[in-house]
Amino acid sequence: MYFFKSIAQRIRGILQGTIVRNTLWMLLAKMSSVFMQAASFVLIARSLGTEDYGTFIGITALGAIVVPFASLGSGDLLIKYTSKDRSSFQEYLGNALITVLIASFTLILITFFVAQTLLPNTISPRAVLLILIADILGLTLTFDTTVKAFLAVDLVKRAAQIQMSLTFCKFVAAIILATGFQNPNTLTWAGLYFTSTILAAVTAVLLLFRLLGLPQFNRERLKTIPADIRQGVHFSISLSADIINSNLDKMMLASLSTLQATGLYAAGYRLIDVSCVPIFSMLAATYSKFFQHGAAGIKGSLKFAKQLLPTAAGYGMISLLGCLIFAPVVPSLLGNDYLNVVNVLRWLAPVPFLISLQMIAGDTLTGAGFQPIRSKIQVAAAVINVVLNLYLIPLYSWKGAIWATLTSEVLKLIGLWLSVAFCYRRHLNSSQPDEIQI
Repeated sequence: MYFFKSIAQRIRGILQGTIVRNTLWMLLAKMSSVFMQAASFVLIARSLGTEDYGTFIGITALGAIVVPFASLGSGDLLIKYTSKDRSSFQEYLGNALITVLIASFTLILITFFVAQTLLPNTISPRAVLLILIADILGLTLTFDTTVKAFLAVDLVKRAAQIQMSLTFCKFVAAIILATGFQNPNTLTWAGLYFTSTILAAVTAVLLLFRLLGLPQFNRERLKTIPADIRQGVHFSISLSADIINSNLDKMMLASLSTLQATGLYAAGYRLIDVSCVPIFSMLAATYSKFFQHGAAGIKGSLKFAKQLLPTAAGYGMISLLGCLIFAPVVPSLLGNDYLNVVNVLRWLAPVPFLISLQMIAGDTLTGAGFQPIRSKIQVAAAVINVVLNLYLIPLYSWKGAIWATLTSEVLKLIGLWLSVAFCYRRHLNSSQPDEIQI
């Protein structure tokens, strides 16, 4: 009897831990979002068909590449500074909102005109504009401002609820698409996508103001925006490079191959994204902790990373096996148009494992103040991905995109962990040997 009481107390103690509790909140949000995203994905893919769905993915892939620059790292800086000094929150929130609004509208205009030359001329310009506004402005206000603001003050529960509300709005829009229109096309879905995303963003910002107060626009703090942008742009470059690795190939498939191939590849990659949800949840919940531990340098952030590494690696392997085993079930959910998704999913199966290890290494560098190094590695991997896609997609269609993705992801993993080792070794050489424990 004592044994079972002891086990129960230990489990209760683990669940009451801040990291575990926050991870569970983020996991709850993301897993509930996964079910809604999966249902939305099926509804949208079946309603639009491979060609129109491929068109939608081609537009969102272009928007996804520039979205990180819509915040210029202001959300990450909000977490960085607030995790050390809570009293600065209101002022950095004001700086973040100004940065987001100016950068977002500028990028929407630029990206819209770029899209006219990169995407097929059969795509409606109105659909392009609606989707770009939703993704660049709507998603940035929701995630880079509101969610990160709540994470900055350790209100992970609220951050999780915001993410769920966005997914719920999109799920409702997908239901309306499937049940309210006889022959929907890309423009139909673009209107619904725009409305649901902007509605969720406005609701999130209003909730933020209600719970944490209005932003403050201090003149002296506003003067730091240029310096913050110079620092924050490294976060934007880092995220954009990662998005290029996972999205540019879809846009290039739409341009260099066929929209049908784009739809197949996008469907397989969407399932891979879903399988990454648990690891994303853990790292979202622990992101601010890397900055706190990183105050002691790479020694502190690496020590914290070692606590998370076994869980991340273990889940990555489970996800890999799951993709291989359950791939044949996918066509029965999506329809006969998606028979080749089985092969796409099996080829992409290693991606969650690679991403799990990459993110641990990347957050270790970021928390210790080495974000520029992380950014350079991610940019180099993105460049390699683009070059390989230019060569492989015209020859092998979606198979070429997969080979390019796997190659760039492996090289990025190696580069990040070598950088961690280099920075840690440099730390060892600059410290007293008896102060360091490996």
